[in-house]
Amino acid sequence: MNAAVWADIANLAAIYAIYAVSVNLIVGWAGIPAVVPTAFGAVGGYLAAWLVVSHHWPTPWAALAGLVAGGLVGLVLSGPSLLLSVEYIILLTVAAAYVIVGVFQNIPDFGGPGGLFVPALTVAGEHLHGVNSYLPWLIGVAVLAYLLVRWLGDSPFGMVLKGIREDELAVGASGFNTVSARTVAFTVSAALSGLAGALYVFYIAVASPGVFGFAQGILVVTMVIIGGLGRPFGPIIGAVLIELTPRLLQNLGGISAATSAELQQIIFGLLLVAVIILRPAGLLPEIASPLVRRYVKRRGLAPGAGPTGLAGPAPPARDDGSPAEHPPGLEPDAIAVAARAIDSGHDVTVADEVTAAPVLAARMLRKRFGGLVVADGFDFDLPAGQIVGLVGPNGAGKTTLFNLLTGVIRPDEGSVFLFGRNITGRRIDQIVGYGMARSFQDVRLIPSLTVLENVFLGAVEPRTATLRRTMLAPRAVHRETEAALDRAAAVLRIVSMEHKSLELGSALSFGEQKLVALARAIATGAQVLLLDEPAAGVGTDIARRIVALIKWLGAEGKTLLLVEHNLEFVRDMATSVYFLADGGIKAHGTYDELTADPELARSYFGTMAERSRDAGQPAPHPGSPAQGLS
Repeated sequence: MNAAVWADIANLAAIYAIYAVSVNLIVGWAGIPAVVPTAFGAVGGYLAAWLVVSHHWPTPWAALAGLVAGGLVGLVLSGPSLLLSVEYIILLTVAAAYVIVGVFQNIPDFGGPGGLFVPALTVAGEHLHGVNSYLPWLIGVAVLAYLLVRWLGDSPFGMVLKGIREDELAVGASGFNTVSARTVAFTVSAALSGLAGALYVFYIAVASPGVFGFAQGILVVTMVIIGGLGRPFGPIIGAVLIELTPRLLQNLGGISAATSAELQQIIFGLLLVAVIILRPAGLLPEIASPLVRRYVKRRGLAPGAGPTGLAGPAPPARDDGSPAEHPPGLEPDAIAVAARAIDSGHDVTVADEVTAAPVLAARMLRKRFGGLVVADGFDFDLPAGQIVGLVGPNGAGKTTLFNLLTGVIRPDEGSVFLFGRNITGRRIDQIVGYGMARSFQDVRLIPSLTVLENVFLGAVEPRTATLRRTMLAPRAVHRETEAALDRAAAVLRIVSMEHKSLELGSALSFGEQKLVALARAIATGAQVLLLDEPAAGVGTDIARRIVALIKWLGAEGKTLLLVEHNLEFVRDMATSVYFLADGGIKAHGTYDELTADPELARSYFGTMAERSRDAGQPAPHPGSPAQGLS
């Protein structure tokens, strides 16, 4: 192959690389399966060609217009796409590609079915004629697109997008508006695809329907999958590999263009199947964010390092059974650092009319799914600074109540008040900002994020992880990110998981996942914590540690609402207990008062107490040594 062929390969690979990094942002980071980026490429390409041919715009300005137009169309499509399930998002983007191309080919000003031909271009006074003249410009734009997506992906904004890809509800429960983040990602991705479409039209000198077909869109997605979803450099490798393969078949193998086209489809199909089977995450592995790796290295939090404050035996609890002055496994100086870090975390908005008690109140909450009543008049108060238990048989409505209180589902009737503010119908991320966070029965740790990244999502201010602030105030974002990492590390020190900062969430035991999920909720700085079965499904040792941590949180002035089936845990922690059954609150009092009720003892407490004993998970008896959280 001569120099001109290699230059042509490099030019096309650069254009496809821009397409691929744009798809990587929306599919690899945000997890939105927009599989036909050429739909937005058609918008940018046709518009840029029309502006150059009909209005004699300078080439760079026409390309920028294509970028803006692609972004605007992406913004419009992001609205309905975010309301759809995965399969329907795929169908939406495929349909959009056919509609957009169909509209352009039926407008005479855009060349009709034959397309719109673009004359020779001039950039910065240089006439572009021949493949070599395009090379520096296309490579330069591709590098800029790659650096932009890498910068965004490695920022807190990118970390939020990765979290959304894995578990949108968990990210919302950390205080982030996930709809806004996904909309921004969709728009930026579509804008870059519009730019790629404009550059492609300029390079091949024609905007025609065949240039932006479904097959081309799937080819771009294949590049991303082969290179690795969510890996900044992966799509570049995929673009080069897929552009280079057919040329090698034609020029080195002596195969005709027609035969090469058939062979490349077979090769790409086999390669895609092999990657999915052997390397489902792509050729490049997914690793921790560079900013997190640098932070861990700088702070000396390498795996197994045994961070300061964790050495030595754990201090015992007080003789009267109350929690020790600092959580188990931590020295006083470490807890002082952690307390200061947590207090400086999320800004909590408290209503002006806040009263001493209660901090959380529900008034006649009702929820019905069709003919099934899941909440039938929940009405309760949560006093400040107390640990309140919520017990009842499976299906009683405990998790449903948590979902109603935290905005996961909207009540059909009734109201919820937090610090005197009516928060009924608010989103879960807004409620975190008002000062109430929660954990989940099924943990909801982000498996592809490290331990430190998971807790960082709880510690970082939502405004720090926005595109606008990332681009317009990078120095402020850097300072806020460092402060949030300090807070996250401090909370991990509290739960004795700091030495596992760089381990992926998927690599932890279930008990360790529970500790990290609890740390993420604590890192939000919320004064009210709703914990859904925090000690369920873990071993006796970790269960004891979680109980000790919850006691310490209560002693620190946090208000906690706790769902737990192990009644001995509830007995030792809760100042009062609500009993739920059939979607409503049936009784309220101290643990001793409820167990003294003959009917409740016969129907629930006696049986559950026996199950707790049979499970071999006794709660730490007052006065027993508090174990370290490592």
